[in-house]
Amino acid sequence: MYCRSSEMISAVSNRLSEYFNVAYDAVIQQRGATTASFFIPGEPDPFENDWCYRDADSLSASAYPILLREVLEDRSGLAVRKFVSRLRQGVSGGAFNQPPLSYMHHNVRNDSIVAANDIMGIGKLYYYQADDFCLVASGVIGAALGMNRLPIQDDDFWDAYYVTGGGLNNSTYVRGVSLAPPGTVITVSEQGVKLRQELEFSDFLLQPKGLTDSIEPPVNAGQNVVDVVAPYLSDESRLRLSGGVDSRFAAATLVSLGIPFTATTFVPPDLEAEIAAQLHERAEGSFDWLAVEANPGTVRQDGGTPQPPGPSSGSILQRASSWFRYLGGDHWSTPVRSNVPVRRLTPAPLMISGSHGDFTRAHYYSLRDIQEGGASSALERYLTSFVRNRSVLSEELRDHGAQLVKNELLGSLVKGIDGLYALDYSFYYNRVRRQFPPVAPSVALPMLTPEMLLRTFWVPPERKIDASAIRRMTLHMVPDWDGVPYFHEIAAELDPKTTNKVSLQDTYWETDRNDFLDSMETAIDSTDYSGLTMQTVLDEIATLPEGRNRTNQTFEFVFWHDAAKRVLADIVSLHELHPGSV
Repeated sequence: MYCRSSEMISAVSNRLSEYFNVAYDAVIQQRGATTASFFIPGEPDPFENDWCYRDADSLSASAYPILLREVLEDRSGLAVRKFVSRLRQGVSGGAFNQPPLSYMHHNVRNDSIVAANDIMGIGKLYYYQADDFCLVASGVIGAALGMNRLPIQDDDFWDAYYVTGGGLNNSTYVRGVSLAPPGTVITVSEQGVKLRQELEFSDFLLQPKGLTDSIEPPVNAGQNVVDVVAPYLSDESRLRLSGGVDSRFAAATLVSLGIPFTATTFVPPDLEAEIAAQLHERAEGSFDWLAVEANPGTVRQDGGTPQPPGPSSGSILQRASSWFRYLGGDHWSTPVRSNVPVRRLTPAPLMISGSHGDFTRAHYYSLRDIQEGGASSALERYLTSFVRNRSVLSEELRDHGAQLVKNELLGSLVKGIDGLYALDYSFYYNRVRRQFPPVAPSVALPMLTPEMLLRTFWVPPERKIDASAIRRMTLHMVPDWDGVPYFHEIAAELDPKTTNKVSLQDTYWETDRNDFLDSMETAIDSTDYSGLTMQTVLDEIATLPEGRNRTNQTFEFVFWHDAAKRVLADIVSLHELHPGSV
């Protein structure tokens, strides 16, 4: 942060200490003449690295593990300090090709701070500027704690959230705090906040249109991810193997390199295990495999172990508030379905996952749209769905949220990404980048590479529908898996009540009706935003005009909004307790 007041810097230290429940001395700090930086170590990870280096002249820190051998193997932390030299080399230095990246270097002598995120925008990096004050942070909560004003809610964020399930573009739930675009370098100094994109994201996507048939670069990149982290795999490490496309690719990277591992398949649905068993058999002992029964609503992408069958413990609002604080809140709300998170005191075992691979496939359009040349009809259907769906919410909210989506989509068209690809762009930029929770430090993602994004984005839409590119890559690594069906191919012919992972989950009102109704009444009153009343809630769950799944999710958004209000109230209280001045 840039701030001329030592009183303000001390106030921020106190806010951070009290909010994150750590001793004041546990907040690692560095101060220049007009700049200050802060770092609080996260949970221990399998790499046993503090991801922070401090000396008399600097403080360097990373919010995520940096999966480079020279960084992982250096126990002194000095490699975290030296990583800034890669940033100075620009895109050619390779720093921006390491998602998720959220890195900060504070140079005391120059009295400046430089921070950066990866070219895919997966690493979270936020900034705020007002008057003679500015800051950069790895989370919205940290930015709100550091602000020189009382943080308040951003209504545009929630209008978008209620219709899409997440924020749009770069807005956040705190007014004035913005998410940095992909591949951004932010400099904080007496000149304020300066943003420089090493490469505009649309330009990054537009460069490789002729490279879609080249499968070796993404295969090699994925293999490199697992090869780098292989020394940190333990007997407790797992790969989550489903019957889908993404986890099979992740498993193939390990099998092709001869790296032993254990795969776990969570059931129900049992079809997942039936397909995984075939993969295991054909791999001929390359890995161990077991099926584990779990509550399907608690199989998350944050690396945590799913819960056994049965309802989650604690009230809905307790779970919502706990998960909002734990992960930061700027993402989808589905963790509410799980038990409250417990901060780890020992390193979590390293997990390999196919998470985030959704961007390799088509979204928001169908094969029929492609066959009929219906890009315009698909775009129109996509936009009108935000007004038509979730009709239990106020019309004003849905109209404004839909307009925000339209403005964002028009922005991609202006950047040269049109037709059906504009829908794929919207899916990546505003769902994968915005709605997925932060990547857990104990999870390695071989599909999450720039090479994968570049080689799959411009695949012809008809081939993106059936994930042909990922299928080719997987068979390139493990030819013996040829002929093993994918989950969606078999499930299309079966009863969705036995195969659909969402339909298998109990809704909030089916799990504990009293808790649901009490939580809804509290959340509707505290948020005062959605236009819902308890009568409309009762009518909705009695008739389910939009089905169980969407109705359940719509009400979940209200619980998430309530959690945000609680978090902001706590942050405001800390501001008032430690006001500071600039």
